Amino acid sequence: GVDATAVEQFKNDEERAREAALFIWNDLLPTLTKEMKDNSGHQIPVDGKSLTEMLHQKGINCRYIGRLAQLAQEEEAKDRQAEKAIQSEKNAKLPRRIMPLCWLEMLECEMVARAAKHVIDKYLTENGGVAATQ
Repeated sequence: GVDATAVEQFKNDEERAREAALFIWNDLLPTLTKEMKDNSGHQIPVDGKSLTEMLHQKGINCRYIGRLAQLAQEEEAKDRQAEKAIQSEKNAKLPRRIMPLCWLEMLECEMVARAAKHVIDKYLTENGGVAATQ
């Protein structure tokens, strides 16, 4: 049979993994988004490699790039609403910081590059391409 201790350990590990994922989703990713908007502490990465390194230094796996893009879109929408309010109202306040548009562009480029890499790899593997084995 199956070792009851191993089963219990597996359940505990699964629960800890869920908790870690929720912490990343609800805390780390919004914090990183705020840091990007506030320009606090680091420069915006200029390529996929530096983006990956920055995320990994913060304990964030690249699978969360889509969530970061979603948060960046939400911040950009808030910035557009604030800009419209300023244009239509005399006493509207200008936000101190706005989300840099290049952050979302960087995330979108990385998502497309990663998706394309998987599609091309699968195509080459299925069709016996020489590049697939290199």
